[in-house]
Amino acid sequence: MTKSIDPDELLTVAQAAAERGTTRQAINYLIRQGKLEIVDIAGKRFISRQTLAAFKPGSGGRPPKARKKKLDKGRVQNSQ
Repeated sequence: MTKSIDPDELLTVAQAAAERGTTRQAINYLIRQGKLEIVDIAGKRFISRQTLAAFKPGSGGRPPKARKKKLDKGRVQNSQ
C-alpha cells in the first residue's frame, strides 16, 4: 500500500532548518534521535510541513545544580 504525498507539503532538511530558524545539523540530529519523522524518496530525505509544525522542543540543556543552604555559623550544607 502506498500513500499519496503532496510534494508541496514536503521540505528538504535545509528548508526545514530555515523554517525553524536553526541549522541543518540540528534538524539531522532530531531525525537521528527519532524526534522528527522523514519521508525517504529516491535516497533524499524530506520532512512534511505537518511533522515540522507539530514538533515541540523540550527544555533541553543541563539540569540546574542543587542549591546550598547556609547554616547559622557560615557553614554550608547541601540541600536534598
